[in-house]
Amino acid sequence: MKQLLSLFLTISLLCAFSGNSVTIESAAASETAYVYICTGGSATKYHAKATCRGLNNCRGKMVKISVEEAKKQGRTPCSICNPK
Repeated sequence: MKQLLSLFLTISLLCAFSGNSVTIESAAASETAYVYICTGGSATKYHAKATCRGLNNCRGKMVKISVEEAKKQGRTPCSICNPK
């Protein structure tokens, strides 16, 4: 009986810990940071908020994209809203 109880507790603990690690990995993978850019010809920055005053003179459309994509396009962070 003690062996059965010990086996049950071991399996329960293994299931509990393996389930949490999958959840943590999934949450980290799904946390993609998004920023806003202006598609105008002379725009070079990306912004944390669509309401940033750095976007006031945007001559194109404002688009929400990932930080990785903004960096691939050669854009740099706005010094006003300072996105990470």
